[in-house]
Amino acid sequence: MLGPQLSSRQWLNQIGLHLERNREVDTPDSATEVSRSRGDEMSLGLHSCRFVIVEDFRRLEKLETLSLGANNFNKSIISCLSFLPSLKTLDLRRNEEIGTELSSLRELKTLDMSYCGLQSIAFNGTMSKLVHLNLDWNAFFSVDDVMRSMAAAFPSLRFLSLGNCDMGGRLLANGAPYIPYLKALILSRNNLNGTLPIEGFCKLKNLHELDLSSNIFDGKLPECFNRLSSLQLFDISSNQLTGVLLSSVITNLTSLKYVDFRSNKFEGSFSLSWFSNLTELKYFAFASDNDDFDVETEEPVGWTCMFQLEVLILSSCNINRYKGSVIPSFLLHQHKLRELDMSYNSLKGQFPNWLIKNNTMLSILHLRDNSFDGTIYTSSYRNRNIRWLDVSGSHMIDPIPNDTQKSLPYIYHLNLSRNSIDGVIPSSIGDLIQLHELDLSHNRLSGEVPIGLLTNPFDLSLLILSNNSFHGEILSQNFNFCGLSVLQLGNNCFTVLTLDISNNYLSGRIPHFLGELSNLRILLLGKNNFSGSIPRQLCHLTNVNLIDLSNNLLSGSIPRCLQNIAHPSYPAFMQNNNLSYDSTYFSAYQYNNGLDKQTYFKPYGPFIIPSEILFTTKTLSMVYKGDVLDIMSGLDLSCNKLRGNIPEELGLLAQIHALNLSHNRLTGPIPVKFSNLANLESLDLSFNSLTGRVPPELIKLNSLEVFNVSFNNLSGRLPEIKAQFGTFAKESYEGNPLLCGLPLENECITESHGTQFSNEEGSDEKWYDMDMMVVSYG
Repeated sequence: MLGPQLSSRQWLNQIGLHLERNREVDTPDSATEVSRSRGDEMSLGLHSCRFVIVEDFRRLEKLETLSLGANNFNKSIISCLSFLPSLKTLDLRRNEEIGTELSSLRELKTLDMSYCGLQSIAFNGTMSKLVHLNLDWNAFFSVDDVMRSMAAAFPSLRFLSLGNCDMGGRLLANGAPYIPYLKALILSRNNLNGTLPIEGFCKLKNLHELDLSSNIFDGKLPECFNRLSSLQLFDISSNQLTGVLLSSVITNLTSLKYVDFRSNKFEGSFSLSWFSNLTELKYFAFASDNDDFDVETEEPVGWTCMFQLEVLILSSCNINRYKGSVIPSFLLHQHKLRELDMSYNSLKGQFPNWLIKNNTMLSILHLRDNSFDGTIYTSSYRNRNIRWLDVSGSHMIDPIPNDTQKSLPYIYHLNLSRNSIDGVIPSSIGDLIQLHELDLSHNRLSGEVPIGLLTNPFDLSLLILSNNSFHGEILSQNFNFCGLSVLQLGNNCFTVLTLDISNNYLSGRIPHFLGELSNLRILLLGKNNFSGSIPRQLCHLTNVNLIDLSNNLLSGSIPRCLQNIAHPSYPAFMQNNNLSYDSTYFSAYQYNNGLDKQTYFKPYGPFIIPSEILFTTKTLSMVYKGDVLDIMSGLDLSCNKLRGNIPEELGLLAQIHALNLSHNRLTGPIPVKFSNLANLESLDLSFNSLTGRVPPELIKLNSLEVFNVSFNNLSGRLPEIKAQFGTFAKESYEGNPLLCGLPLENECITESHGTQFSNEEGSDEKWYDMDMMVVSYG
């Protein structure tokens, strides 16, 4: 607690508060004087301060707005509030155990006590001027008890929010008459069940907003709701309401602006013409959970709608089922739509391109699972606002338009899956600079995937191309999807020369299907979190040149069948097979949600780029590109948890240039057959638990430039200092105290301190070929 010697001005500065006034004035020395100066209202916010204030509130007797959210205050703060008799707005949200004894605040009009862990309401006295009360996200036992307390304590209450309080149970038959002058009542997400209390709600004639969504109400919608003629928001979505909706419930509610009837179990037919006189209607949502329900838009013939909708959701409603499932004709006169969802309706006819053309503000269009003819013809218009387009499963057959980038330039989500679209992916798809999610699966598309799509600098997060007839290369060095979270390419005819998904946070087991990529030349999975064993299916990659599984969490043994890899039968990385694009100009645009103008890269003009990968060899991460990839061969299993012996079969990898098995838990000897690796340039077996000698036969490796067996349990005499082994320093062998011979300082001797090594009869083994038990240091 701060001492009284500080002025209010100093106090505010010391605790870092934000002081606001509704117009500019000179700031005097005390907060009290601020509130008096020229009648200005003072607002004070204390957030996440975690301290209790007592006496200093005495200086703020004219304070009208106070925010104390997220401070973990308890009931002791309530006594301080009694020093603020002018307070009109109080925010106490996210302060558990704060209590509700606030009767001294006679001028209070707005109170927020959401997220306070309240289980009951016991307001002492009456706050006659309170108008707005938010009690969301508490844990009340009974909604009826809460509302009774509201009626007694707050006779002027107009807005009451009790959402997400998980109260459960039924409302009393006369529930909610206790506050007859309410204008807004929110009871969403409370697990309330049973039938709606007819008389209780129907008496709230001043109600402007009623939200009963996400409960478990059942039975019919009471007809007496038609008395709520002032109702503007009516949300009964996500309940279990049944029966036939009556037009008499709707037609009298002429003030409606927002209507949400989704996810109930209504039956029979519902006509949109019932809303024809609702001139203020902006939002209408209906999605049925019952196949015995349908929405009729064509009867009576010639009806005229007086509203201009901004959002229309008619999903799974069997629209015009008995009229041939035609597209609603009233939409011809809707020009302000921002979101339209008519999915799962089996609508028939030509694709409604006029919807996109007539509604220039349209942002979201869901038309999946219908039966449209043709495709999206976009050449005659340009809609800058469409961000989400889903026409999947709608029997579309024509090719994807070539001018998609011009007509829908800022599309974010495009789903054309489960149709019968043929042809190729137009190159303009790769120019969609805002495209993050693309699903073209289950079509008849063929050809190659445009290079611009694979190198899009505005990374895709979802790409699904499965179940088509694509061919050519994909996932090459140009693959630039750093933000990719979903990738599905199955059931195509791709040739995947390079798969590089290294240096990500991928986890789980290495997929077995990788072994089916028979043309794969480069597999780079390093620096991830893959676990489990190395799949034997990788042994089927007989054309692979480079495999990098390093820096993962792989365990188990090294598969012996890896001897089958690294046998490519033809060159694959000729430069003229790898086309990419250069950037020669930029384009700027103003995004219309208020973000700053941004300049985006646009690819243009073909030129040749050789394939390029990064692979660690000779202790260096080196870039390999172009034709050299046809001859470079390597296997890197380092930095895992692999156990067991090194398979002798790895000595059959005759073409391999780099082999790295370091930083594992391998045991047993170094295979003598490694001497057959005539092309080997780099061999790293360090930081394992290998035993036995360093095979002298390895001196036949005339191409070897890097050799490291340090930090193992090796013993015996080192190979002769000749050929390549004359170039390796002692650092290649350190951490093996039982090794001897040059370049190490440990001399190999026949006896030490009187101990004689004998050569048993019939044995051809020399003393320096045996594991040494005694070593004498010179």
